[in-house]
Amino acid sequence: MKTVGILGGMGPAATVDLFNKIVNQTPVNEEKDHLPIVIYNNPQIPSRVDAILRNGPSPLPALIQTAQELEKLNVDSIVMPCHTAHNWYEELQDAIKTPIINMVTNTYNILNKNKFYHHKKLLLLATPGTIERKIYSNQFMNSNIELITPNEIEQRTVSEVILDVKKGEQLPSKSLNRLLNILQNYEQKGVVGVIGGCTEIPLIFPYVKNSMVKIDPTLLLARRVVLEMSETNLHNQNLN
Repeated sequence: MKTVGILGGMGPAATVDLFNKIVNQTPVNEEKDHLPIVIYNNPQIPSRVDAILRNGPSPLPALIQTAQELEKLNVDSIVMPCHTAHNWYEELQDAIKTPIINMVTNTYNILNKNKFYHHKKLLLLATPGTIERKIYSNQFMNSNIELITPNEIEQRTVSEVILDVKKGEQLPSKSLNRLLNILQNYEQKGVVGVIGGCTEIPLIFPYVKNSMVKIDPTLLLARRVVLEMSETNLHNQNLN
C-alpha cells in the first residue's frame, strides 16, 4: 500500500483538520480500506510569517529535517498543510526525493478549470506572509479569476482570527465577528467566494453563514490525496 506523509504542526489544529478530511473523503467498506498515513506534527518549525516579514529565522532547515524524517518512514508522497510554507516549496522539494503535492497549485488548478469562477471575484483570506510573497496572486495572475486581498486594516482582523484559532480560542471570538462584517461588505461588492488561504481559515467556515462560496484548500488537498493514493493502491492490487 502506498503511504502519504503529512508534514504538519503549522499549526496542529490545521494538521488534524487535513487528517480528518482525508479520512472522511476516503470511500471504504471497512477500516483496512483507509489510506496509510504518517503524520509528523512539528510545531517547532519557525514562524513562516516572521521569516518573511520580520527577518526571523528561516523555517526551511526545519521543513527539510521534518520531510527527511518522513522519508525515512518510506512515505510515497508528502503534503504540507500550511500555505505560507509553500514560499519554500521549491527549495524543500529540491532537498528531498519524495514528491510533495503543492497545496496552492492544486487549489488554483481546480478553481481555474471550473467555469463558474471565470470572470468572478474571489477574496483571499491568508497570512500577511502569503499575501506579501504573492503565493496565490502569482498563480492567479494569468487566470480568468479576479483575486481580491483585504486592505491593511482588514488584514489585521484576518491575522487575529488566524492567531485565535492557533491558540485554541473559543469561537466565535470578537475577531471572528469583525471578520464576518468584513465578509458581508465584500459580498455586497459582488465577491462570490472566499478562499481559505491559511489552513486555520477553513476551521471558521462553519460560522460564516452568508451566501459566499467557501473554498477550502485543505478539503481540495484531501480529495487529491485520496484520488491519487487510492488509484495507485488499486493499480498495485491489480498487478498483484
